Amino acid sequence: MQSARKKKKQKKGISLMLIHSILSIFSLALVVSMIVTTNLTERGYEKINALTDSYVRCTNDVFAMDETSDLLTSRAREYVAEGIQTSCEAYVTEYSTSKTREKAVENVEKYFADTSVAYHLNQALASSNLLADREFYAMRLASVFYGENKVPVLVQQTALTEKDKALSPEQAKEKAIDLVFGSDYLALKGKIDDSVRTCLSQIISVSEARKQEVNDSLKLILTFHEIAGVALLLIVIGSALTTLFFVLLPLKHVKVSVEEKREIEPKGSREIRFATNAYNAVFKENERQKSILQYEVSHDTLTGIPNRHDYVANCNMFANANLRFVIADVDHFKGINDTYGHDMGDMVLSEVARRLSEAFLHHDRVFRIGGDEFAVLVFDASSKRLAQVKDTLNNLNAALQSLHKKKNFPEVSLSFGISHKKSSMTFEEAYRNADRALYTAKKGGGNACMTFEELKTE
Repeated sequence: MQSARKKKKQKKGISLMLIHSILSIFSLALVVSMIVTTNLTERGYEKINALTDSYVRCTNDVFAMDETSDLLTSRAREYVAEGIQTSCEAYVTEYSTSKTREKAVENVEKYFADTSVAYHLNQALASSNLLADREFYAMRLASVFYGENKVPVLVQQTALTEKDKALSPEQAKEKAIDLVFGSDYLALKGKIDDSVRTCLSQIISVSEARKQEVNDSLKLILTFHEIAGVALLLIVIGSALTTLFFVLLPLKHVKVSVEEKREIEPKGSREIRFATNAYNAVFKENERQKSILQYEVSHDTLTGIPNRHDYVANCNMFANANLRFVIADVDHFKGINDTYGHDMGDMVLSEVARRLSEAFLHHDRVFRIGGDEFAVLVFDASSKRLAQVKDTLNNLNAALQSLHKKKNFPEVSLSFGISHKKSSMTFEEAYRNADRALYTAKKGGGNACMTFEELKTE
């Protein structure tokens, strides 16, 4: 009886380390294999982190380039349409000194030099430079009206054609406005957007492919464990049962879990549990990073609400939907930035985003589509719901006014343009209609809500 208990105790205490001490040759081979496995697992983890970092950095660089192109457009338009001197100076500073777009291309080329990602971003930069040439020329024309000596030297050096030199100041301004607001200009902007979207898509594809390569390597590492278990069974006949319960069956469980792409429940020997936990750590981090990346791609970093990328995706998803389309714009936002500083401007945008998100039903969708402009998709297109939406928007403005009176907060109001997107209508048409209504609301002094249908009845 005592002998049986002793054997049972010894059996319970069997481990791979015990087998290693008995079978020195196998022990050496197994230790070496585990060291290699551990190093490869750690390298795989480091590669995934590096790929994640490069993805985030390059995605941010692409967005920075797109936003800078939009910023240059805004500054050029502000000067051409309104003669705002600081806008012209800011344009030249960004173009000639900051060079955010060029730096973005350089950063992306570091990580994706051997792919088509950098090519598409360079295409976007080329289109943006063509746009910049047009904007410089437009600002030079506008300077004839506003005062040629008041603009930066770089704008003064832009040569006008003989025909344009003969234009009167009013004609020069009119042509300048057409250059930065006309259809040709918008077509060039569209090329930039297309190149940026393609670039982002390529970044995702290349990053996923590289991550898949790392995951395949990890699968090979785990497969090696299975081969090692089979070899152990063949070499150590006397430890067959130990091998079965402490190596083979746990490795089979690992294989199934990997094939099903789920976490592995630690089983078997201490060494296998170590490898399993290492794999689980990589798996969890990979899933977490993928979730973060998906969120960052589709959400605005400042306000936390869905961004223009997610807005475009929703437009594609609900292309044939019948709904109400709302554009919101912060009145006199530039003045808030100039008076209170950009930190307060960011706070205003965050507050507006929060209140817009809270104001609408859970099945409606709110986006920040650029600068101080927001969009809302209201999926109930009934007249009753329209009246509720208008009340909601007016109440939101009233709440913002109240916030100004109670706290040290700028006086903020919004202008809203609303259009009815029918199922046969594109989002581009709905946007233009809402934009016209928004323009009318802002033209009347802001702090107002206007529908496109109201414009047609006037």
